[in-house]
Amino acid sequence: MSEPPDTDPPVPPYPPADDRPPLPADEAPADVPSIAPPPPLPRFAPPPADLRPRPFQFTGDGAEYFRIWIVNLLLSVATLGIYSAWAKVRRLRYFYGHTSVDGTAFGYHASPIAILKGRLIAYAVLILLAVLQQFAPILASVIYFPLLMLTPIILVRAFRFSAANSSYRGIRFAFDGLERDAYAVFLFLPLLVPLTLGLAYPYVAKRQREFFVAESRHGRSQFGLELPAGRVYRIYLLAALVMIVLFFLGAFVFFATIGLVGARPDVDAGPPLALFVFAMAIYAGMGATVVAVRAAFENLSWNHTMLDQHRFESRLKARHLLWLYASNIALIAFTGGLAVPWARVRLARYRAESLTLLPGGPIATEAMQGSESDAATGAELSDAMDLDFGL
Repeated sequence: MSEPPDTDPPVPPYPPADDRPPLPADEAPADVPSIAPPPPLPRFAPPPADLRPRPFQFTGDGAEYFRIWIVNLLLSVATLGIYSAWAKVRRLRYFYGHTSVDGTAFGYHASPIAILKGRLIAYAVLILLAVLQQFAPILASVIYFPLLMLTPIILVRAFRFSAANSSYRGIRFAFDGLERDAYAVFLFLPLLVPLTLGLAYPYVAKRQREFFVAESRHGRSQFGLELPAGRVYRIYLLAALVMIVLFFLGAFVFFATIGLVGARPDVDAGPPLALFVFAMAIYAGMGATVVAVRAAFENLSWNHTMLDQHRFESRLKARHLLWLYASNIALIAFTGGLAVPWARVRLARYRAESLTLLPGGPIATEAMQGSESDAATGAELSDAMDLDFGL
């Protein structure tokens, strides 16, 4: 009986990969070059912040503001001062709205009624004091003390009112200073000035400016200011030295002129006229010193002010301010007061053009903004509780 042929079972042409036996070493395929993995997708980082300096600008015009000013003046006179509250709002809205930085103007949102309430209270107090001064001077002197004790509270309320009704890019400013701190800065510290023969005045001015700036904020962004005491004292001591020289120079010329007139009774009117001219020169020198101190102190304050990571640069020049003040006074005198709008516009333009914002990051971010409820509450409280006394 013959046996069936010895044949292998059929092999599937494509066995499953898991069941595929490993190939012998001599039959392994040639190495296949590896394929590099694809590069990761690029991550889109936010663009870097534009850190270019942002100069302030004022775009107001004297002729344009004159129309607002003359209407405000006539209506205030016609209403015995009642319209002055609305006049102030119109004036500040004009100057805020024409002052801008980074292409955005500021805003002023105060209610004239709140201003009117504060002014009516202030006028009532002044009238009461004037009447008492005539008929009961002792009682008027007694009332002065509690009014003096209320001064820090009035100042804080005025700062708070002004800040809460000012805005930039839709974000309100705010002032968080407390009355108890204001008492120390505006009432008790000034008592050191006469006790130190004026030597404490630079320190008082330093603390008062720091209190006003450091307690202010824009939305959630806090302002900061720490003035170097040495530079503050240098400004005021140089001014005091100039004032002392002018005083002694004026006193010397005055007594010398009096002695000359007494020694020569028949002298003509020349020396008294020269004395008058010299006295005017002395007063002009004192005024120039005050302007120089103001310019230097403003520059120092702005150059040390911070708003989060942002800084400021102020470049006020005393000689330019002196020219503006002198020419404005001459224009106002020559026009009988009608040049007041042009004088205010000229001064506002120079002050704006002398100030620059130095960004340290984005100008306005979500972190700077308060919530809508916070903004609404702040505006309502400023109208309902705070009063503007025209300080």
